[in-house]
Amino acid sequence: RSEGPDTGIIVIDITGGPGGEPFYLNSALSEKSIEDMRKMGGIVAVSEARSIYFRLLERRFTIVSIGYWGTNLRTLNAPDEIELAMSDVKAVVDFYRDDKGAEPSLLMTSLGNHLALGALGKDRIQAMNFLALVPVMDGLQHHLKRIKKERLEAEAKGNMFGEWKTFNVYRNTERGVDFDYVKMLPAHDFIPQFTGDADFAWRGIAPKHRCSKIVLGNKDPRTRQYLNTNSSLPPFISVLESDHDPFKDAPKEMHKIFGEFANCLMARTS
Repeated sequence: RSEGPDTGIIVIDITGGPGGEPFYLNSALSEKSIEDMRKMGGIVAVSEARSIYFRLLERRFTIVSIGYWGTNLRTLNAPDEIELAMSDVKAVVDFYRDDKGAEPSLLMTSLGNHLALGALGKDRIQAMNFLALVPVMDGLQHHLKRIKKERLEAEAKGNMFGEWKTFNVYRNTERGVDFDYVKMLPAHDFIPQFTGDADFAWRGIAPKHRCSKIVLGNKDPRTRQYLNTNSSLPPFISVLESDHDPFKDAPKEMHKIFGEFANCLMARTS
């Protein structure tokens, strides 16, 4: 972090998924430990997403990342778990709104966009300051339909499909919710079960504040049809040369976007 007092700006981070990992700072990678590793000739690798998040931390923002039901931290591995995830999101956003007397800013990635939209509603989202990274503009069901088709085509050819993710699985007990076991689950089965009939398309979301931006990737299959049928986009939508991970595919552009977002939020509070 840079020197100076906290800005008081809260940014709620809603990671992607299901199976995503909330943002956190690994205490083992302190500035001193990194410097010691460099002196010994070691190679220090920090993910692009984490390094870009430092754009906010350097400006003394507070990042609140939500470990909602369905992240790799915890799942019930039950149908329609998205309802629990949205309840988590709403509880956190409402808490900081009530505590500060104003809406916090939002940083949403992939599924996080749809959880926020479902939890808070279109009108409230549009009135907040947000950075929406790679939402599915045509909705979750559009994405699931495409995935189902690709899976059937792959299986018909005898090809492997999908990926597996490690989860901490919990269960409901008389005492509440208890940890049960750690297991790798097939994402291609887990995601439809998690989502159920939920959709929450981002098409038509129009932010009211100049700080807010929607970031899409022109190589992202989740977005391709939307971009092909919408040649004229509003100025709050940025399209990068990227697949679904703009941190990896367009790091320079993402550094700039995060920097502009931070500067804009600071200007609004000064």
